[in-house]
Amino acid sequence: MPQQKGSYFVPGNQRQFSRTNARLALIITKRCSYDLFKLLFGLHPARTALMLCLNVLRSMSPAFRGYWQALALNEVCRFVTPATVIK
Repeated sequence: MPQQKGSYFVPGNQRQFSRTNARLALIITKRCSYDLFKLLFGLHPARTALMLCLNVLRSMSPAFRGYWQALALNEVCRFVTPATVIK
């Protein structure tokens, strides 16, 4: 913890769930989220907006999630199974 001597946060390390760690995560999220969205929209605004809209759609209903999973499985099956040639 930052207040304790000899104890450091290692990036990517698992941390115990505590009020202090939750507060620290909230502070980091508040400080970085605006810059992250600004960076993403600056790189490719249309693709970022589409990604956000699709995430909202997928989270609205389990049916959308099932549809997207079915599309992903169809694509995997299409690449795995060989195409049949009709003579």
